[in-house]
Amino acid sequence: MSESAAATETLAAILDLHLLRPDLTDTDIAEGCRIAAEARLRGLLVRPCDVDQVVRWLSGSSVVLAAAVGHPDGVSTTAAKLYEGRDLLRRGARELEWTVNPARMLSRQFQDVETELAQIARSCEEAGAALTVVLLNELFQDDLRIIGVKIAKRVGAARISIRPSAADLQVMRPLLRDRVQLKAGRGVDTLEEALEAKAGGCVSIGSAAAVSVLEAWRVHMQAQQPASEHVS
Repeated sequence: MSESAAATETLAAILDLHLLRPDLTDTDIAEGCRIAAEARLRGLLVRPCDVDQVVRWLSGSSVVLAAAVGHPDGVSTTAAKLYEGRDLLRRGARELEWTVNPARMLSRQFQDVETELAQIARSCEEAGAALTVVLLNELFQDDLRIIGVKIAKRVGAARISIRPSAADLQVMRPLLRDRVQLKAGRGVDTLEEALEAKAGGCVSIGSAAAVSVLEAWRVHMQAQQPASEHVS
């Protein structure tokens, strides 16, 4: 395998393709599954309504199926979110991306947030699935970002998904202590943004543009090769 191909596989192994837009058709979702499988992306994050068919379409691939719970703003009741999350686990999701209610965080109702997360974390553990806690960190000051990370650690989340920025990564990354991974889950649409997030400590990167990010990386790596390596 060439250095370019190996580097491309390395990037693909941390990329999640996000298929969350409300206007995506069944054809769009099926094409996303095909592309994710062929590119050997790490995962695919889909809307709840798509889980049943995506389970079938990803059968036999290594792509991890994740489902969004409470997307996009997390303000449903706890009972509604728990039902949604447990139903998606039953249908075959191997990861849940659970959006924390920002209103509860801003109101400093931290016990409500932690109780909610602890319940779905137990359900994920029982199902052999992973929990990603989605923090809308762009709405919070540093104290709430820190508290959000600590809550996610206490409930045993596998990842925390954020909109990465240099300032927020500097605040949040030292708190992880290798117990929770950091995912760039919003605001990554270009190769430059993906590489910045990776350099900042994000070990997983999700984007609706994951395929174009990977293609830009492939082109970049090929351009770095000596001319002799391009000759077949």
